[in-house]
Amino acid sequence: MLRRIYFFFILLLSLASQLDAQEKSYPSFQAGIKGGYGFIIPHSPAMEYIASQHVSRLEFFVEKNTFGDRSWQQRYQFPRLGVTVNFFNLNNPEHLGNAYSVAPYMNFNLWGQKSVLLRLRTALGVGYLEKPFDPENNFKNESVGSYINLFFSVQLETEIYISQKMGLILGVDYAHFSNTSFKKPNKGINIPTIQGGLVYKFGEKHERVTEDQTSFQTPKGFFRANLSFGLNEIYPPEGEKYLATFFSLGYEKRLSPKSSLGINTDVFYNPAQRAALERDAILIDKGWENTQIGVSGTYTIHFGRFEPYILAGYYLKKADKELSNVYTIFGSRVHLNDRINAMIALKTHVASAEYLTVGIGYRLGKIE
Repeated sequence: MLRRIYFFFILLLSLASQLDAQEKSYPSFQAGIKGGYGFIIPHSPAMEYIASQHVSRLEFFVEKNTFGDRSWQQRYQFPRLGVTVNFFNLNNPEHLGNAYSVAPYMNFNLWGQKSVLLRLRTALGVGYLEKPFDPENNFKNESVGSYINLFFSVQLETEIYISQKMGLILGVDYAHFSNTSFKKPNKGINIPTIQGGLVYKFGEKHERVTEDQTSFQTPKGFFRANLSFGLNEIYPPEGEKYLATFFSLGYEKRLSPKSSLGINTDVFYNPAQRAALERDAILIDKGWENTQIGVSGTYTIHFGRFEPYILAGYYLKKADKELSNVYTIFGSRVHLNDRINAMIALKTHVASAEYLTVGIGYRLGKIE
């Protein structure tokens, strides 16, 4: 049996290598279907009970090739832009039900030629869970307290094309559902899967544009001010929601065409922190005493007007002594013009989400 598998794999690679010599241009689109098999990672004894079964996954996707019309597409080896639609059978209709998601994504080529490819895909979108936590009817589900959730997925996959248009996909995926503490509980659902499927190329063919990328001139650094807001909830579930505010002033310097570094002063005000301390008989006022101040560094990746970033910071002032001194923010911004950008970001402490914010940023100073 093992010899037959080896023979089949070698045959596929042989067919794929023949295709490389024949194809000179690329179609506009790919679409496909994948099936997956995996499990839920338990994060508590209650989850071990309701998530002991294996889960299955069905995915449909469509994606558009990039051809280097913009310089960032060439720098990142012509990534694909797509949308994925997923159905998860969580194999526990009483406590979990099924899960669904829709997410845009970027798919990067890590290695290979036209017919044998190793790719990395990152997706971020919206998920729906049929059976969230309910204090009366579904109290055993301690994972997520809301129907609507944030969905995140990272996937490593291999594509092997067996004809000019048709290929096989084999890969591994890690998916996560979370409501970012908008509604408690919020421990999240983590689902690793092994996947396999088919991909089909279609649409008008185009050749890729390649230009000399060594002429990039590093621009001067600049200051940016950001203001964002988010809603969050504390335990017990079904409680009040609190409006959190986040302001930062930072200096950013472009290192290369692909990335930037920045330093920031951050100011947070979250009434939920005050409420949690008062619940523990630790009284603080509603203003300055409950304000958190920190310093942070930011690493930003540039995809044209779209910029994902990660921020790591350290509190200089905070009221909650049990709270970690280190905080992280995972976010992205989209530039609306040369000065203004819209942004969305998730603030966390270690692996625990505090709240999701949306806001606006403004570039200060003269623009060259």
